[in-house]
Amino acid sequence: MASAQTGRVELFGLGTGFANISGQHNTSQFVTARAIKLEHTAKVDEIKGQDGDVNSIIFSGMRLKADIEYIAQGNNAVEAAVAAKLPNFGATANLTGFVNITVGSFVDALNGNTWYYLGGGSVNLTSDGETSQTISLHKFAVTL
Repeated sequence: MASAQTGRVELFGLGTGFANISGQHNTSQFVTARAIKLEHTAKVDEIKGQDGDVNSIIFSGMRLKADIEYIAQGNNAVEAAVAAKLPNFGATANLTGFVNITVGSFVDALNGNTWYYLGGGSVNLTSDGETSQTISLHKFAVTL
């Protein structure tokens, strides 16, 4: 029987984060992360013996998922809304300047150039003119 294991980390004092995302119309950069939700997941296979008891566990597909919310930049509300672009599927990202934390086998889990955009981003427009975005990025335990 396969199951998924998920861990969550809440970050306080994010640092001055910065990201370059390639593979889209323009390189996107964000500097003010409002919030980051970091998940640590893996596929877990339980191997049962003849007696039906679990006698071994196999972990595979370990990854991190970072949902990063930030405020779109612009001189006014219209410019911020226009600047709020989501990357193409498969875009890569390099994160720098965030806090250094270890999650499982991921040392300095947030920072680095091994993040991938697999979809799941959103642009949030409000009636008061603030435009924010959430980008979902994935980092895998093996290099792709």
